[in-house]
Amino acid sequence: MLQRQDYKFMNKTPPAFNGDPIRYKDWKMSFQTLIGRKNIPVNEKIYYLRKYVTGPAKKAIESYFLLGTDKAYESAWEILEERYGNPFVVAKAFREKLNSWPKIGPKDSVELREFSDFLRGCQSAMSLVKSLEVLNDCSENQKMLSKLPDWLTARWNRKVIELEEATRAFPSFSKFVEFVAREAKIACNPMTSLHALKSGDGEKVKPYKVRSVGAKVLASGSEEKPDTKVQKGNAKVCMFCEKSNHGIQTF
Repeated sequence: MLQRQDYKFMNKTPPAFNGDPIRYKDWKMSFQTLIGRKNIPVNEKIYYLRKYVTGPAKKAIESYFLLGTDKAYESAWEILEERYGNPFVVAKAFREKLNSWPKIGPKDSVELREFSDFLRGCQSAMSLVKSLEVLNDCSENQKMLSKLPDWLTARWNRKVIELEEATRAFPSFSKFVEFVAREAKIACNPMTSLHALKSGDGEKVKPYKVRSVGAKVLASGSEEKPDTKVQKGNAKVCMFCEKSNHGIQTF
């Protein structure tokens, strides 16, 4: 039974790390849990490290792959930790991604939820990366507001006034995250949100239109008009007035 559990555990693999500092801590924990802490030769650990590191991160440590020693394995991790695990590097990556976030449209509820998820990630990282506490500043809040739809910016402004009157201080970043998360939840409600209603309208089948009897009569009447014109075209023309609106008596 234990051997079967160990086999299933060893079949699990960590995700590949491509050099994104935001994902470094999570990737490192996965790698150490699934591979690094296992009682396997260092050559195998280096093999797996090379396998699950890509992009610029792999280029930074590829010179250690040929050595195959404990020292080379430790040195490779030191490079990764210095380059991608540094708190200032992580904070910079979060802020750069936040600043480059595209403006959310007035009806883009899914994009609003994605922005809310990223804000929650920033809030979670703030407990470990103290440099992110700068997001509590009102100037940083203005930058984040520029990503929101205008209607949501106006709603946050009302919330700010309420909190300032109650606390005599500008709302913290956690309050802003809480506000955006709730608005995103409302906008993405699966039953009553505008997004849900529009999605439901797109799935409705257009009803088949049955033409009424009156419409058929009008249609048949319109179809007979060309025949009438043809009959008028065959009418005799008066030789004196050159008109066909009166009878002609011939001898």
